[in-house]
Amino acid sequence: RRFASERGAVATIDSTSTADEIKEQAKTLSGGAVDYLYDPVGGDVGETCLRALGDDGQYLVIGFVAGIPKLPANQVLLRNRRITGVDWGGWAGKNPGLNDRMLAEVMALIARGELRPVEPITYPLDRAADALRDLEDRKVAGKIALIP
Repeated sequence: RRFASERGAVATIDSTSTADEIKEQAKTLSGGAVDYLYDPVGGDVGETCLRALGDDGQYLVIGFVAGIPKLPANQVLLRNRRITGVDWGGWAGKNPGLNDRMLAEVMALIARGELRPVEPITYPLDRAADALRDLEDRKVAGKIALIP
């Protein structure tokens, strides 16, 4: 949460909370219902997140590091919700020209200082086990690079 907040997130939800706590946090932060949900985690939290969406809400499936979520179709149908898979690599392979233009825009934002990418945390190669442990223990956020 600190990582996201330090980079401009207006609000964050503690993913270590119980399902009911996550749903309540989402409703409180959104003023009643969530319009868009960005979920790189999946797993058991997926259904909780889906239920926090308001009518006509959109659920963006970015990944599933905690497992593939089981999402009840009735929750989608009855409230006109949408679930969209976001696979940038697959999309970029099918749309190389559009991807090139998008990356040029991103690079321009970086050049103007409007977008500040996070530098990877580096470890010497002989400390690869430490790097993995720190990642697992959530001592680091973002990318890790091993340097030979």
